[in-house]
Amino acid sequence: NENSSSAKFICPSYNVAASDTTKRNTCTLDRSSSASLSCPRSPSPSSSNSRPPTPPRKSSPTAAPRPSVTSRPSSPCLRSGAGCDEETVTITSFEVEMGSDGTSDPVTAQICSETADVDVCCETPRLNKPGSNNWSRGKETWPLVTLGRCAGERFPTKARTTVTNLLESTLSLSLKKKGRDNAQINEFFINTENESGVKRKFKCGKFSVNKEKVTRECYVQYPKPSGANTRKSSATTTRPPFRSGSGK
Repeated sequence: NENSSSAKFICPSYNVAASDTTKRNTCTLDRSSSASLSCPRSPSPSSSNSRPPTPPRKSSPTAAPRPSVTSRPSSPCLRSGAGCDEETVTITSFEVEMGSDGTSDPVTAQICSETADVDVCCETPRLNKPGSNNWSRGKETWPLVTLGRCAGERFPTKARTTVTNLLESTLSLSLKKKGRDNAQINEFFINTENESGVKRKFKCGKFSVNKEKVTRECYVQYPKPSGANTRKSSATTTRPPFRSGSGK
């Protein structure tokens, strides 16, 4: 060790014969020369084998809880009356009463919403039920299973206030018929249900199907919610009586 003092070892005399190649003897340390000799201390096992302290683990930041997502109804009806004129309805069935002149031609129905913002339309497949009168005579109900794409379709509506202070919503009905066999419709109802489960029955009136496509405006009237302001709106509408004819 370059930082240690020198030491002297004494080897006693011994004879080396001519035949000896190697001669061993024991040498001892001269104590007088080793007074200032200092040997390094061996580190204690505990200090040599001890590991450096492990730094504490950083705790991962706790993710903030995600806010629960709840569906918010569109255009809630407020006590002031705001939003009470808008709702979404779903078709549940058709009710049809034929006049004296029925038809055997294939018939489909197209329904459209009538709002300034969004137009939603759907068209049924051919309305035909085995074993029924269909469009020939009498009354017929067309349930959801017969309505194809119109089953479950959601139609936004925007009501207007009538002169009698009722709310009135409309849907557009177009009957499409291929062939020359005309038909007379005494009454056509579109049965619907809104998001609150309230039933709305749109009345399409009496009309004749004498061309490939005839369009009618169907309406429903209902009272304003009890919590809404009952003041009459400045925009009112008067419903003219239905007249028989060819429709639009």
